[in-house]
Amino acid sequence: MSRRGFSVIALTCLISVSLWAAGPQKITYLTPETDPSSVATDNSIIAAFQKANPGVEVILSHADLEEVLPKLSAMLRAGTAPDVAFLSPRYVAGLVDQGFLVQLDDVYQHLGDIPRNFLTPTKDGKIYDIPAATESKILYYRKDLLEKAGIAVPKTNEEYLAAAKALTVDTDGDGKINQWGLGIALSPSNVTGEFLNSLWAFGAEAFDKNNNVTIDSPQAIQALQYLCEQTKYCPPGVANVGMSDVGIMFSKGIVAMTRYPGRLMSTIDRYNPDLRTKVDIAPGPVAASVKIPLVKATINDFVVFRTSKNSDIAKKFIEFYMSNEQYFKFLTAAVPGHSLPVRQGWLNNKAYFEYPDIARWGDIVKKSMDYAYKYGTDFQFRNGGAINPYFGRAIAAPVYSDELSKAITGQVTPEQALRTIAKSWRDSFGLK
Repeated sequence: MSRRGFSVIALTCLISVSLWAAGPQKITYLTPETDPSSVATDNSIIAAFQKANPGVEVILSHADLEEVLPKLSAMLRAGTAPDVAFLSPRYVAGLVDQGFLVQLDDVYQHLGDIPRNFLTPTKDGKIYDIPAATESKILYYRKDLLEKAGIAVPKTNEEYLAAAKALTVDTDGDGKINQWGLGIALSPSNVTGEFLNSLWAFGAEAFDKNNNVTIDSPQAIQALQYLCEQTKYCPPGVANVGMSDVGIMFSKGIVAMTRYPGRLMSTIDRYNPDLRTKVDIAPGPVAASVKIPLVKATINDFVVFRTSKNSDIAKKFIEFYMSNEQYFKFLTAAVPGHSLPVRQGWLNNKAYFEYPDIARWGDIVKKSMDYAYKYGTDFQFRNGGAINPYFGRAIAAPVYSDELSKAITGQVTPEQALRTIAKSWRDSFGLK
């Protein structure tokens, strides 16, 4: 063998050994979805992505929803942030403001059918998040119980409270209430979101369009008073009740109405499938002065961090996750009907609507989607899409949930709770 031939072979071997030593290109994917079905779905999509991209490894990491921001903050300070994350848009503006996120205009263009208004507004008008799904938090109610009591589906806050009172009854004559009008998740980790529902139902805001703190406005105080009033028609211990508890109580007939996302359908299927024909949905009631019904359309989205050494692979992972086969898996395999498609091409997707777990609840899934697109709101849709870099940090601050919980349990008045929260926010962010 010639010296040149030997050199080529040696060089080839050296390159091969170097690549082997370097190992696969890795990205870390952080998500708050920790229930077993969601984890299994993520692992399935990751396995398919790795098979389609030899030499790439995706490491799945988790943080509970309420822990995402503090965990990310710690990781960013330590230089150990994930490459890609699945999180709430409420964190996006603040992360963009601090220069932590990669632009994703190219990914958005590649996907091509996500409504622009689903994106988080940013100062430079660039795209930093890719919406993956929306959750339609709407009013689920027992239509048989409302009909029996002669109650129309409530559209206003006043009607909702009156219906809740009328549906809180002793049905077996033993002198004890065993059917409650409402189910509300007001545990410390849930009270924050429930108060936003009440806040917006009164036409109030946590911040105004100029990012002034308005969570202690007269309308906001009225909204918290109203939330506290609703607890009279909930099962005892409401301050410690979580979302899964409410879902089970509704499924078992303990509560007659609840504002809940689509996960409730699978809970009913699990605990009381015979209830399916007795359930219907409607947009959430609002104050008489608020003309548009309330549907909390919570967007979940993907972001890529600037600290990533493999941002191109992270982008490719998002595109793969949102591709037809994997997106179908995501929408149907984890919790069917809970995560609703944001890609407009899926609004009339025959395979999706014929999937057994979707078809079983077909009318309600379709109405959920319609309500989300027609009436859906969340913080990033309010105030004309004003850019707010404080919202995520504000509602993640312990003072927010702590004071709301104190108001719910009667330790402080609603006004005292919101004054304390407002002062803390103004001091923390230097705002009016």
